[in-house]
Amino acid sequence: MATFDKNKILRFIKVFWGESINPKRDWVILLIAFVFLIICFAILNFRIYKVTSSRELFIDISKEEIVVDKVKTEEMKSAVSKFEERQMQFNSLKPVRLIDPSI
Repeated sequence: MATFDKNKILRFIKVFWGESINPKRDWVILLIAFVFLIICFAILNFRIYKVTSSRELFIDISKEEIVVDKVKTEEMKSAVSKFEERQMQFNSLKPVRLIDPSI
């Protein structure tokens, strides 16, 4: 069974990070992390590009499967006439004069 040794952990931290603040080491670590992230994103974007350019992502529908229904002109004309009738009824109404109570 492994025992918890605080001194070993502190010694590892001191070896890795050092005793004092070192800006050069910190900038190198940040630069390496940044380059690593850029490489990861480039690989991811290249993979997405390859998948989309190979058209594996899109569904392909053949022309034989597409069936277009014809528009029912009688129903369309009746709907248009209903809307025209409603417009005429709306236009025939007299505008109601509202009195502003705040005046």
